[in-house]
Amino acid sequence: MPTLNLQVAAGNADAEEQNDGVGFTSVSAEIELLAHPTLAHTGGFLFPAAGLPQGSTIDSATLLIWPKNTSQDDPAVDIYAEDEDEIQNFDDEADIVDRTKTTAFVTWDATGIGAGEHKPSPEIKTVIQEVSDRAGFSNLAGIGIICKARTDQTSGFKAITYETASAKATKLDITYTVPVVPSGARSRAIRSSAFSPTRRVAYSAGKLP
Repeated sequence: MPTLNLQVAAGNADAEEQNDGVGFTSVSAEIELLAHPTLAHTGGFLFPAAGLPQGSTIDSATLLIWPKNTSQDDPAVDIYAEDEDEIQNFDDEADIVDRTKTTAFVTWDATGIGAGEHKPSPEIKTVIQEVSDRAGFSNLAGIGIICKARTDQTSGFKAITYETASAKATKLDITYTVPVVPSGARSRAIRSSAFSPTRRVAYSAGKLP
């Protein structure tokens, strides 16, 4: 099965904002994902030109975040994907919380996951499957991940940004199965190509076998 190993690759591809829409920034040293009843934050991570074929079956998908330190390593976030055919970077669209999110989400709720390396989220294949299944999605499209911190508890979680250390920027790993084109559809496509107007003219003129 093919695997995509994606990583945030620009300063305008990770950002944070409070859940109430205040305090947007894409130039911070870390992405604040504070869980709090009134001050919770949302983080966004963009992976352009992902290369995932539309309609693929997602076998596994994991978000990998490098926590800032062991004092900020308690994730309490709901992980969504951006539900748009074309995602915009955070320079062109300086917003996270109002972006359209997938219906599917996965909660990452853990304590003391550690620091010093990328730490994997729980399985988020249902979230990425919703992206792959969208009719307007293509393998040239990007994938946006939105981590919305929870408001039913208080815990600290910070992700290292691309600006701070590009090698520590957030990653997205996806393993998938390429969609199978039904044999009938392939036959129709071949017949359509074989008897296109150009080829019908050539055939009638005796230029095709």
